[in-house]
Amino acid sequence: TLPAQIEAQKLQLEGLGAGLEGVTTAFDALTTAVEGRVDAVTFELQLEALVARVEALEASTSAVEDLLGQFESGLGTISGVLEELMTLAPLLSSQAALIRQFPGAEQQVLALDEALRRIEGRIGSAEAALGTIGSSVGGLNAAMSAFAGEVTAVANTAATVDPGTLTAQLNGLDGGVTNLAAAFGSLASLGGAAGDIAGLEADATAIEGMVEILCTTMACP
Repeated sequence: TLPAQIEAQKLQLEGLGAGLEGVTTAFDALTTAVEGRVDAVTFELQLEALVARVEALEASTSAVEDLLGQFESGLGTISGVLEELMTLAPLLSSQAALIRQFPGAEQQVLALDEALRRIEGRIGSAEAALGTIGSSVGGLNAAMSAFAGEVTAVANTAATVDPGTLTAQLNGLDGGVTNLAAAFGSLASLGGAAGDIAGLEADATAIEGMVEILCTTMACP
């Protein structure tokens, strides 16, 4: 079921924490090595900026977790709405002529149908995105492991290497952080499904209102 899939993907996301910790630990070692240099102040701002960008990556993981929470909430709302519609549907189909006599009732039915179709599309988009989280997490963990190795390699010589070489190495690490940020950003967008997930609960809530109006008009059982 979708709720079970969502919970499984949340567990997958937890695995990113260890990968990020590995990168952070490597940068801690690099910072310590650079601080031991007589010209440490030359590299201080550049290194601090890199560390800050790495720490900011965690926010992307939180964003995905928030989206999954929204998806769960939206599905819960939709489930309740569908139960109401199961009661309402026979009444709507058997009293089509009567519905046309109530001002605005036919428009509500058409709007309801449109919203349901839109929700179906949103759920399909979100479900497809769920299937990509596992591979995205696996790819990110592999990338973070490799990058942590690169940072460690720089840290091992940072105390004694000449300033020009260290500057070039830090510039190289900047590109690595940029690549990680892009990968985390892609994960946070869930392959473009973030908008559909964010709109899912709003559509479900709107349908609740439509059903309430129709039931008031049609005197639902």
